[in-house]
Amino acid sequence: MPAYKQNSSQGRYHALYVLTDGGTFQTAYLLNGWAKLLRECAGSRVATGIMLRGETKANFSKKLAFHECHAGKTQLTGAEREELEGLYAPLVPIEEAMIQRLGIPPLPKNLLDRVLYFKTKLNTTRAYERLHAEIQRVGPMVILTYLDCMLKGDWLTSPQAILNTHPGVLPYARGINAIEQMALKAHQEGAPELFLESVGATVHYIDAGVDTGPIIRAERLQEPLNYTCLASLKADVYQLGYRMLLDEARHLLMRPRSLPAGVVPNPALLGPNFLRKNFRPTECEVAFAQLMEVNADSNARADGAGMDM
Repeated sequence: MPAYKQNSSQGRYHALYVLTDGGTFQTAYLLNGWAKLLRECAGSRVATGIMLRGETKANFSKKLAFHECHAGKTQLTGAEREELEGLYAPLVPIEEAMIQRLGIPPLPKNLLDRVLYFKTKLNTTRAYERLHAEIQRVGPMVILTYLDCMLKGDWLTSPQAILNTHPGVLPYARGINAIEQMALKAHQEGAPELFLESVGATVHYIDAGVDTGPIIRAERLQEPLNYTCLASLKADVYQLGYRMLLDEARHLLMRPRSLPAGVVPNPALLGPNFLRKNFRPTECEVAFAQLMEVNADSNARADGAGMDM
């Protein structure tokens, strides 16, 4: 397979930024990991920053105060949840599972001075102008992303490279809510292996397609059918994806003369592109439960056969 050809005409990159959605609570765990990494790699000469979509400085300042006050809590009172959902979008089951398992992540107040705010959509002339201005200020840039939208236009040509974390194993599970929708597909087709090969996370380069960019690293979660529900499973998938992206970030901060040599996936292996409009949460949850039941029955039969030997 050919290796990925990044925008190498710019030479060595001078900056590494995280680009993510400021409106969803789950991305706070990524920003928490980014803050920890910056402290760990304080000696790096690479400039660093954050780009937040759908965020303002005033609102982000309030979020930092909330996280400082409630860091570590695994249960929220009604008033605390109301405050959180006034700052972010309403919590979804995956985020509730993340809070129960990991607690509210701390976010240091010094993040406030590292943020470039994008109040509107990213694929606009105004957003491109802000991107160009930042690259002009700090120099050639590599961007790390976790987003639920496609980047187009100047995002694909101006940074030296963009690395994205995707909740699913590529090239098998592409698109929105890929793991949930793959559970439904696997159940409908009576092929649980489709689900098993898809559960995990991938770090890949962004290109013009939907999760088709060269793959840098992919990992599968073991025994995904031993989880109690899809929300708990996805909570671990997100954490895996954030950790993998930050692992790559560590290398980029400490070795700015190199970039990962991503591998272009075989087109014959590309899975379906799951769309948001086709996502049916209840049906996916039922399918997951039925896959778990089939798996439990299979394990029971295997245990019984082992005892008879």
